[in-house]
Amino acid sequence: MRVIFASLAAALLLGGCSMGSEPAENAPAGDAGSAGGGGSASISAVDNEFEPTELQLTPGEEVTVTFANNGEAVHTFTSDELGFDTGNVDPGATAEVTFTAPEEDVAFVCTIHEASDDMVGTIVAK
Repeated sequence: MRVIFASLAAALLLGGCSMGSEPAENAPAGDAGSAGGGGSASISAVDNEFEPTELQLTPGEEVTVTFANNGEAVHTFTSDELGFDTGNVDPGATAEVTFTAPEEDVAFVCTIHEASDDMVGTIVAK
């Protein structure tokens, strides 16, 4: 009986471990473009700059970008051309926008601090 129980327990454990080896459907942050139902990317604001200042995305793919405000001031992640705007994002908060990656390079800004050269960036079609 112990042998049967031990065999069943081992089979369940090994079966559970193999579940973690499935490939992720979304691309790594900042590299939206994997096969699957869309991509994802991440960007943050730190004081008065975006990190990174460039997002490389696959043209035509629907992408969800998570914007984290890691700075001390309120910021936005906005592109008038692509029609997205997080609205004001407080320090320590996050927001998401979903859009179709453009065929050509497109700028994004923080509408509160866009006069600063560091609060602008580019979505790059790759």
